[in-house]
Amino acid sequence: MRLRLENLVPAPGQHAVFCGINGCGKTTLAEVLLRFFSSVIIFDAKSEIHWKGYQRFKSLRSLVSAHPMRAIYAPTWNELQDPGEHEKFYQYAFRRTKTVVYTDEVTTVCDSSREIPPHYKRCLVQGRSKKVMCFSSTQRPVEVPNFLFSESKHFFCFKLNLEPDRKKVEQMTSIDREKIMALPERYFYYARADGFQSSALTLDLKKEKV
Repeated sequence: MRLRLENLVPAPGQHAVFCGINGCGKTTLAEVLLRFFSSVIIFDAKSEIHWKGYQRFKSLRSLVSAHPMRAIYAPTWNELQDPGEHEKFYQYAFRRTKTVVYTDEVTTVCDSSREIPPHYKRCLVQGRSKKVMCFSSTQRPVEVPNFLFSESKHFFCFKLNLEPDRKKVEQMTSIDREKIMALPERYFYYARADGFQSSALTLDLKKEKV
């Protein structure tokens, strides 16, 4: 049986984690999956995302005031460095309801040395009742709090060069670290919290069998 794109789309209220080195295809895959949802807001920490059909905002106040269905929040340097602004963003996301929140890169708002913003955590824990979903992307899984993995149901893992990152992903998703190291460019593994795990997928999904 061939795995279809729609088989990878999380159900309403479920969360997903995207892992992989820079330029591997995480953002491309996220953009494709997000087409299945009408309400999407993106925390673009690196100010690199420019997608058709999305309004861009550098000010959180402007984003909240406009309240568009699809938006990219690419904060100014001052807002990016302010944990209080991070918290306000996720508080807004939680209030929106029926929304997917895509965070790229997770370690800009929380890492092993910092607490997850309270409303980011609330989106993860109580998102199902509000139909709020978190798509979280990172290049350094080892620096991401375990809580974010444990609250997620879907995992998309591209190539990771560093052994600590591969080890963390193996511990949290059961994807074999040796397989992660051997992935060709723009290939990934898909796993779910229920134990399902695909063979290596390409971004066009044309070569996958399950």
